[in-house]
Amino acid sequence: MIPREHIKSLKAALSVPEYFRLTNHFVKRAGKNYVTHCPFHKDKTPSCFLYEDHFHCYGCLERGDVIEAHMKLKNT
Repeated sequence: MIPREHIKSLKAALSVPEYFRLTNHFVKRAGKNYVTHCPFHKDKTPSCFLYEDHFHCYGCLERGDVIEAHMKLKNT
């Protein structure tokens, strides 16, 4: 089991928009947040909003923090 402090420090080290950029997703500014095409469903227009601490797709309703994004993208 990973200590909660370690998980908290991992989440603080990398924001969700930074993670999506690092995984080669085109991320663009949408007000004070970011938006991208959702990697979890076929997306004609960007519907996945990226906030500093979480993501939320308004098309397929996937959501989570940076660790959950990594787990879902890597199928782990």
